[in-house]
Amino acid sequence: MLNVTFTGYRVPTNHTTYMCKVVDVPLKVKTHAIEWGAVLNSTDISAVHHSIIYGCKSDEFANLPPANTVFDCLHDTPCATTVAMWAVGGRPFTLPDNVGYPIGPGYFTKFVLQVHFTNPTARADIIDNSGIYLKLTPSPRPMDASIMLVGPVAYDYLIKIPPGMPSWTQVSTCPGACTKAVFKNESVKIIGSVLHLHTLGRQMFTDVIRGGSKVSTINRQDYYDFASQQTVPTLPEFELLPGDELRTTCVWDSSTRTKVTMGGPSTEEEMCIDYLVYYPARQGQEMNSCFDFCVDSTTFATDPTSPNLATFYLCGTGDSSIIPSNKKCTIDYGANVPLSTLNGCPAQTQVSLANIPSETLSAPATALSPPAPAALAAPATPAASPPAPGTSGKAAPTSFQLVPAAIVLAVLCSFLALL
Repeated sequence: MLNVTFTGYRVPTNHTTYMCKVVDVPLKVKTHAIEWGAVLNSTDISAVHHSIIYGCKSDEFANLPPANTVFDCLHDTPCATTVAMWAVGGRPFTLPDNVGYPIGPGYFTKFVLQVHFTNPTARADIIDNSGIYLKLTPSPRPMDASIMLVGPVAYDYLIKIPPGMPSWTQVSTCPGACTKAVFKNESVKIIGSVLHLHTLGRQMFTDVIRGGSKVSTINRQDYYDFASQQTVPTLPEFELLPGDELRTTCVWDSSTRTKVTMGGPSTEEEMCIDYLVYYPARQGQEMNSCFDFCVDSTTFATDPTSPNLATFYLCGTGDSSIIPSNKKCTIDYGANVPLSTLNGCPAQTQVSLANIPSETLSAPATALSPPAPAALAAPATPAASPPAPGTSGKAAPTSFQLVPAAIVLAVLCSFLALL
């Protein structure tokens, strides 16, 4: 058993706090985690909203503080791969007998534990030792598991719920082009799902679309219960084929709200995430996240009046790429919702996704809009060459790297100032 927890952490009086802790994984060989669940040890367990263990890849180590460092991670978590998760009311999840989540040398030797604390009464006396336990087996199993996220997650430019709406629906797509690119010619088995909304959530489900028709629903809750967020086993296991589309639908009730509810980390904001547990996970081909979003296709900036709006997909692998779509953006929030208040595009530019490693942007395969400005034009494809030491050697699509971090921050801040 491996407990990944805080130790004597005093919860701040802020309403919403995301705290992270760096943990060295004390293993000498590859080991499988075969079960995970909550460690709830706090003077007020109601303050613990969720816990997530992120696995850190070697190229993420440079972003990490020393082991056992506790730091604020409300706006950024330095590692991107979900190893285990728990949310309010969740019970332990046990993997099938032939499957384990690989950790240790060659996989993850460092974790970041993230815990979301909610303290609406501003108590100053909450001491917390919570986190997640991993049940381990010394004998590796035949199959390695992984976890991918579908849905618009919690980005404030992807979720905007108008006030006074008894039912507000949003659909997010992980396209077949993404599952085909990641899983190549081999299928995977989905074995579990956690549907995650906040307090306005009323209904959520993820459908699988194959050849234009629905073939299965992975998980569905028609009466969503915020206080009981379970990892539901997928029985029987569902075989997801390369090219299958994952379509996640979230429904909220904002009838008690008087202002627009944005996507965000607080329980007063909203999320829409389906954590899908699957196997086999092939190193370098793990799917971290996959969803669609809408931007001006010439500037990749927010402009709801632009004639060049186009849908793009984030295909979040270890080499996270953004691919174009022939799907049109939709901006239809009803006649009673002013476009100036609520629009169908991001409130930030695309560069706000730059915390995902090695993010690239593919040149559109077909003309979605007039040619991009010179600064955004995709370079010619270079001649093939051997991969550099320490790289995966995977072929990348014709693409350009997003602007450097300093420019990203400057542009992002300028757009945030407009919110």
